[in-house]
Amino acid sequence: QLHDDPDWYYKNPDFAHLELDAATSPLYAKLCKASSDGECTLPSKVVLESNLVYNGAAVDGDEYKVDTIRTVKMMVGSTAIWYEYVRQPCVEHSFYRDAKRLTISQIKNDLKQKPAMCGNPLIESATPMCSDPGWEQGSSKDGLIFCNYQGERTTYASAESLCAAEGMEQSYPWHIKQGKAGPCQYGISNKYFRSWANTPCSLQVKVELGSGDVGIVHNPGPDRSNTTSVESFVDADTLNTFAVPWEGGVHPTESDCIAMPSCRVYGTGYCICETEERESVVYTAAREVTLGIDQLMEELFIGAVNPAAFDTDIYSGLGDCGIASGLTVYTKAGGDCASLTHENLFAFEWNSKSIFLKNAKSVVSIPDLAKNFAFRNPVQFISLSDPEDRDAYHETEAVLDSLFFSPTHPPFLASRMLARFGFSNPSPGLVGRVASAYRTGSYGTFGSGTYGDMGAMVAAVLLDDESRSPTLDADQSHGHLREPLVKVLSFFRSMGLHYESPLRVPTLMSMQEKIGQGSFDSPSVFSFFLPEFQAPGGIQSAGLVAPEAEVLRGDNILFLLDAYYGTVKFGIVQCQKMYSFGGWRSWYPFACPNTEGDTSLSPAKLSYFPQSVSVDSVLDELDVLLLSGRLQDKNRALIKSIVEPMVATDVSKAVRAAQQLILSTPEYHATNLPRKQDIPRVITGYTDRPKAPYKAVVIFNMRGGVDSWNMLVAKGSCGTSDAYQEYVEARGTTHAIPKEQLIDISATGSGQDCQEFGVNENFPVLADLYNQSEAVFFANTGVLAKPMTKNDNWKGETGFRPFAHNTMQDTFKSGDIYGKNPGTGVMGRILDVLREKGLQTSANNVDSGLKMLQGDQAYNNAVYTVSTKSLTTLNKYPTVDNLIDVVKELNGVGESGNSHLSEYWSSRVSAALFEHEQMHEIANAGFELTDYPVTEIKLSSSFKAIAEYMNSREYRKVNRDVFVLSQGGYDMHNEDELAENFHDANWALADFVQELKAQDLWESTVIMSGSDFGRSMNTNSNGGTDHAWGGNYWMVGGSVNGGKIKGQYPSPLGPGSDYWLKRGRWLPTTPWEAVFNAVAQWMGVHDDANLDWALPNRESFDTCSLFTDKDLFTDGRCECIQDNGVKYTLCEEETYSPTAAPSVSPTFPPTGNPTTPPTAAPSNSPSTSPTMSPTENPTAELPDDGWLVDNIFSPESTITNFGCLWPGKLGKIFDGTTDKYFCDRTGLTDEAVGLIISPENGQLSIVKKIRVYAQSNCKSCDIVAYIMEGRINATSPWVETHRGDFSWKTAGWNDASMTRNPQGLQINSTYESGDTNLNFVEVSFHGHSEPYLEYKLTFETRTEDYSGLGLAAIEIPGMVLPPEPSVSPTLSPSRSPTVSPTHSPTVSPTTSPSVSPTLNPTDNPTAQLPDDGWFVNNIFRGSYVTNFGCTSAGSLMKIVDGTTDRYSCGRTDIHPLPTGIIVTPEHGKRSIVKALRLYTSDKCNNCDPTGFVLEGRADDTSPWVHIHQGDFEGVIGGLDRNPQGRNISSTYESGDTSLTFVELNFYTNSDVFFEYRVSFPGTRNPTQSTLRFAELEVPGMLIPPEPSVSPTPAPSISPTREPTRSPSANPTPSPSTSPTKEPTQSPISSPTDNPTAELPSDGTLVANVLAGMTFTNFGCVNTGAPWKSSDGTTNKYWCDRTGMHDYTTGIIASSSTGQLSIPKEFRIYAANGCKNCFPASYSLEGRVDAASAWVEIASGDFPWKFLSNRQIGKNDQGLTISSTYSSPDEDLSYTSLSYHGHSVPYLDYKMTFETRDPLSNKLGYGEIEIPGVELPLV
Repeated sequence: QLHDDPDWYYKNPDFAHLELDAATSPLYAKLCKASSDGECTLPSKVVLESNLVYNGAAVDGDEYKVDTIRTVKMMVGSTAIWYEYVRQPCVEHSFYRDAKRLTISQIKNDLKQKPAMCGNPLIESATPMCSDPGWEQGSSKDGLIFCNYQGERTTYASAESLCAAEGMEQSYPWHIKQGKAGPCQYGISNKYFRSWANTPCSLQVKVELGSGDVGIVHNPGPDRSNTTSVESFVDADTLNTFAVPWEGGVHPTESDCIAMPSCRVYGTGYCICETEERESVVYTAAREVTLGIDQLMEELFIGAVNPAAFDTDIYSGLGDCGIASGLTVYTKAGGDCASLTHENLFAFEWNSKSIFLKNAKSVVSIPDLAKNFAFRNPVQFISLSDPEDRDAYHETEAVLDSLFFSPTHPPFLASRMLARFGFSNPSPGLVGRVASAYRTGSYGTFGSGTYGDMGAMVAAVLLDDESRSPTLDADQSHGHLREPLVKVLSFFRSMGLHYESPLRVPTLMSMQEKIGQGSFDSPSVFSFFLPEFQAPGGIQSAGLVAPEAEVLRGDNILFLLDAYYGTVKFGIVQCQKMYSFGGWRSWYPFACPNTEGDTSLSPAKLSYFPQSVSVDSVLDELDVLLLSGRLQDKNRALIKSIVEPMVATDVSKAVRAAQQLILSTPEYHATNLPRKQDIPRVITGYTDRPKAPYKAVVIFNMRGGVDSWNMLVAKGSCGTSDAYQEYVEARGTTHAIPKEQLIDISATGSGQDCQEFGVNENFPVLADLYNQSEAVFFANTGVLAKPMTKNDNWKGETGFRPFAHNTMQDTFKSGDIYGKNPGTGVMGRILDVLREKGLQTSANNVDSGLKMLQGDQAYNNAVYTVSTKSLTTLNKYPTVDNLIDVVKELNGVGESGNSHLSEYWSSRVSAALFEHEQMHEIANAGFELTDYPVTEIKLSSSFKAIAEYMNSREYRKVNRDVFVLSQGGYDMHNEDELAENFHDANWALADFVQELKAQDLWESTVIMSGSDFGRSMNTNSNGGTDHAWGGNYWMVGGSVNGGKIKGQYPSPLGPGSDYWLKRGRWLPTTPWEAVFNAVAQWMGVHDDANLDWALPNRESFDTCSLFTDKDLFTDGRCECIQDNGVKYTLCEEETYSPTAAPSVSPTFPPTGNPTTPPTAAPSNSPSTSPTMSPTENPTAELPDDGWLVDNIFSPESTITNFGCLWPGKLGKIFDGTTDKYFCDRTGLTDEAVGLIISPENGQLSIVKKIRVYAQSNCKSCDIVAYIMEGRINATSPWVETHRGDFSWKTAGWNDASMTRNPQGLQINSTYESGDTNLNFVEVSFHGHSEPYLEYKLTFETRTEDYSGLGLAAIEIPGMVLPPEPSVSPTLSPSRSPTVSPTHSPTVSPTTSPSVSPTLNPTDNPTAQLPDDGWFVNNIFRGSYVTNFGCTSAGSLMKIVDGTTDRYSCGRTDIHPLPTGIIVTPEHGKRSIVKALRLYTSDKCNNCDPTGFVLEGRADDTSPWVHIHQGDFEGVIGGLDRNPQGRNISSTYESGDTSLTFVELNFYTNSDVFFEYRVSFPGTRNPTQSTLRFAELEVPGMLIPPEPSVSPTPAPSISPTREPTRSPSANPTPSPSTSPTKEPTQSPISSPTDNPTAELPSDGTLVANVLAGMTFTNFGCVNTGAPWKSSDGTTNKYWCDRTGMHDYTTGIIASSSTGQLSIPKEFRIYAANGCKNCFPASYSLEGRVDAASAWVEIASGDFPWKFLSNRQIGKNDQGLTISSTYSSPDEDLSYTSLSYHGHSVPYLDYKMTFETRDPLSNKLGYGEIEIPGVELPLV
């Protein structure tokens, strides 16, 4: 359906429909298309090719009366048939006369209306709105809508007629209401419903004063409530501007705008004026058309309908009037060629298309007597007031037609088609012949003879003499390099690849990173390579292109060749130890072959075997099948000499050898003939040590066009304008970054208009380095032909196509706008000069750098690939032992006249083998960086590869390195993911900087950013930004003369600037030549002649306007001299002494001796003597009523940090695992760093030791010294208790004590001993006896100025003291309670709490609190959360994760339903809530909840009880936003004051609950479809378990890690009662307070009670092995449910040992694919024996049910799962649900599932775990 009418328009029989009369309607007859027997055939599409004749009774049909038809109804018998009318393409003028107001939707009692706009009264734009006469005086009657059919649009005149027919007037009523608006009122609430209003509306033009572009502005005037509200796309703030042809090329200036009465200056750089539209004749006589049809196409712009569509007496033809043959001039109502009017039409054929033009022009002018500003009236397909899909299709067709019929289209398509068919460089004649076949639609006997016939084009491509000439194969430039994917598929087909089954097919997906191409895996819309890519060497120097060469990275070539070899030898296998064409539709963990020729382990293998087994026959067959007969004599002779001896002993092996050798030849990879010598190519590195010191440049390409205007932002202290306000106006409030989210830097001394700038908070390393004077920014920088402003002819003089990815990337990388040295790159030419000067250079491509690094062919500088892939051994289990040496000979040195393409392939193979051998040598020499931080950030692997390569600089004997790497994802048209990209870039860069410092290379390296272009200041309609030009970039390094912004940051930051182009695109003011000029000088290019050669466009700029290395570097040597008007570069001379011999294995000296020995003496104030005898660990001073624990702190402790810019998850410090905690200290290394810890139980403790467990990497981050302080409450001063060094402070870098701990291991320790299976350091101070409540730890890291601190865990063994009986609660609020606390907590909620909270609560009343609880900042932390009232939702855990990560609830179409969350605490404790805090999310003020209703219940069977409700203060007015991902540091008393939150207190509440429900009545914008916030904190008191219940003793294999929170003075060693061991038939339905209260005393906690059971499935037509459900690995279990959706699906686990168990949790680990197949919901049932009935234990939804596929991870096949009862394997993706309160044992279990996509034909997962208690066998 191309109209936007809803379906219910047609389904409701009470609606008015346009129904055709079967007896009289000609249209009915046409649509019916009756057959010979009179039955309607009802064709699906009916084209009215001629007018329908209506006469007699037919004129009474409604379709004849109406202005336009939308949908018609026709009855065929008793069946209603509907046809939709699709109007012919038609455009409207944007400006028109006598506009009327269009009322949108209803007018209710408050008289306020939705935003209005203007309508053209001559166009069918709206429906009538009728009122009784007198409506102008304010009649209270509602307006009524009349129509001929529902959804009818009429002209304004027809609307008046329709109203008059009802005895009413077309009006502008005071009310229009659904239900009271007459017979055609339905759909009045539709957002596109428009009704005519009898009131004028004016059209205005918004002129962008800089460019002359215009926007359309409607002024409908105020509504009935005297409020003016206009549709956003036509209001005064519209950003929708476009170019128009101003008469005389002159548009208003600001002074004109001020002078003209009908105009006003609007905002910055805009003028809004009233308009007048007039239509006039273009030609008054035919003789004025002197240039024929070309003149008509140039001067007529208003189209017309084909005159044949009108009645025959309307138009008559005048012939061609002498203008041009084939032209017809039509006249209306008489006339001749000598007297033309605006009614005349011109008809002719143009490019095979019929054109009809009206002899008229429409001009829009600004009314003014003194000025004459006017422009041609623009047209549009899509109506602003009544947009339809139909017109969008028409407009799209028109755009495609303009491209399709363009004269450049046939040759363009011909050259592209020829390139794909094997001709990268076709001759102009061949292109012309193929283009002609396409244009004429004919090639010989092929083609239809119509324009654009693809059959004719393909025939020309394949059958042209040039295409079929074998002679041309010997031409150097003929043919093409074969693209990798085509080569592989051709190899599969020609060698007969055989599959075991259709599901075991190699898909070649995910191969793009391996061979350069992958199926369905194009890296961008520009495919894998650019059609204009010029490969370096002979291809470039000959002016040729080789697109496929762009993906020929060294590591891609080696992967491809070795995968070929492996496929021949073993078939296609999925083995991690060798390269393979893997990527199976169904992944299987294949075993790795270890015998040459053994294909038994592969499900896909080659079936080829030659017809004859003689060596010549074998080679002949393979030559034809693989090379199309191109094998040259020299390579054939070499291959034969190797294969022939094998034929006599093993024919199959001989065939495999021949296949591998032929696949290695250049004849296979290029389609023209090579000419080679019998000399292998040999590439060697430098042999002498370099004399000059080492320097390196790293180019970081932020690919896609980085939005750098949100990287560097002017904040304040500006001289001429408020730059930040201009920035907000340009970007809009949703895209502009708030000031508080920008990191301050100063531009003092930089010559900028503003002195205060800010750096994006997600890129803090740039701000830190800038503030340390080690970074500079380049403002408004880009590719530039010469200095220009927007007032110059910048389009004509640019020399390249701005705003396009390919041209802008190419010119940035080449630095050669005018192609003076084609095929070379800017850094390649700089390296050429340096090598000529005797420096030892290396060009190193990590990613997307080949173009930038390529030098001139004359200097023969190779570009090396720095691979991020893991090294492997090539040609394992060889068929030919010395195959790699033979490959070098097959690709030997070329002869004179060798094929350019073959030469390039062979040179790349040789370079790739050299790189591979060199990297193995480097690895063997010990230059790998095992301590480099391991992250999931892909960019980090690229930086690490560079760091390792730099580490080998002395081994490689180079002193000038250039590296190019890239990060994609910056082309953000649709959404802003800049924060995520900057976050990744920040951490990758920060780690790299630290490594450079560790290698002592920081001062020798410069890192600089670049990109395709900057992005538009203005945002687009999708919330993203578009391609622009100038942008801001950065440079960092130890020698950078930083702390400055170079170039000129635009001022003003808006349309008033001479550099502001349309939509906020900046014309650059700083050319890249300025930056590279300084870089080249710093690297050693000093004289102007060499600088001009390296930078060909350097001469286009003032020499002294370019930066010198003294401008940018502290060790610069060059400056620009002006002498008598002559400007030149003068540099200080450099002399070098030989470089010292490299140290192959650099050492890292220790930091020195310990500063202070550990404290050994007891404190000055010992407590009373103990009654117990001291143990091996003395406790002589300890009181007699505490208990010793392995750690006085738990994950629930309140932890804050200091000295960290970005702390990691603080909870990881005390979570009992080796999960890494990391503190980023960038820029804060001079400040103290550490932690402050408050125990959640509020109990005093005496510390006896400190243990620190090593984290998984980064030895520089280790803690080597400490200071410990304590205090007895939050207001007491800190008292130092101990300080000292850890033993590993003096350990060598490779000392055994520096061993790392893997991530995620459970720590099993006791008071006496740490976990001896892990690496930790410990310091003891047993003599200490002073108790404290809070502790402060200050640390020192191994590398003093290192910007990171890391550890796996801290344990503080000691004694926890019981609470003082007279004090309740332990952690009391700062204000004293007014009434003594009660001694007995409320066990269950009151049934009738006060509905209205106390309006004036006391500050922190504790009158009703029990005496043995403790206060926490959030009782919801660590809880299980579900939601309701959401159609989609983000991760529910984000609500209570202690960070500002946003939670979103989508409420599309369900606004009336309640929305909220239900929280079930995992800790199992009851609680008393005291307040509620809501932290705002990072965006969308309108999504903020306006208030809440809080309810609680004692268990999941109890009713909900109201606790409190209220409104969030400040939401309606608008609250500030919080950035994503910040840790929230709060306490019970106070939220995090550095963040934005609202809080409501209800301290008088004293009711105890277990579960809570929070409902949100609405959002700030009631119609908003999303509810969003960052965090919900509910401060309150946690209540300990009932004193009558003692926890179950810990099982022997998994000791309890945490003490009971409030034990008695002498804790009971065992439960007071022993639960029965016999299972009951009915499980307990609600959880108890203590998760282990009902557990037996002699059971064993296990990670999976299903282990070892027997599995069967149900509801599957086909299935994988059911035992994989619980085999301890991520091997995928799958169940095919095709046709079984009406049946339940699941697994039954049966015990084979008779051992009962009690389930406590349900975990599902993800499989390796099909996330929609994962279980979303489950039901778990149990039974005590095979004869018993199943009893439901638990059921529910897994959290990932509500996540998107992108938010859910996958697990590789076959991974071993390392989990415990209390902890899943955190290294894997999983979801889980807990039910700790369950206490009934069962023997067997039944699990029933629903999938995430209910319609999925498969159920699949990696593993099921049910942690629980296994009972002893009876």
